Amino acid sequence: MHPHSKHWHLIDYVIVRKRDRQDVRVTKAMCSAECWTDHRLIVCKLKICVQPKRCLQGMKTPRRLNTWKLKVPNIKQSFVDTLESHLESTMMNDHDVEAAWEKLCEMVYAIAMDSLGPTARKHKDWLDENCTEIQQLLVEKGRVYREHH
Repeated sequence: MHPHSKHWHLIDYVIVRKRDRQDVRVTKAMCSAECWTDHRLIVCKLKICVQPKRCLQGMKTPRRLNTWKLKVPNIKQSFVDTLESHLESTMMNDHDVEAAWEKLCEMVYAIAMDSLGPTARKHKDWLDENCTEIQQLLVEKGRVYREHH
């Protein structure tokens, strides 16, 4: 409150990006939060809509590699030997760094996919093991439902 005019003035602000200004719903000062200053704690309610990450059309995401196989010594050594032989035989173009980097990434991924393979599915479908038991329970449930109605 201004000492002479006795009007309330908001001197503390909430900083948001220009594109997010329309998301600010309510802004108010908390009068009880005083720390021997003329500033107040500001509470701001926002309506934030988080956009999901877009997948680029036509681009496939690379499959995950089974890195657990690197703990097996002979598979690890085979992967290292294959990678070293391909790196020695590949000549990198010093003029175009981006193309050389892309070529290196593709080569390492292809060798790793051949040596290690993709990850296996971690979770089995729970209906597979209990299929007959579940079918019997569903038949019993249907029979009881028909008797009741």
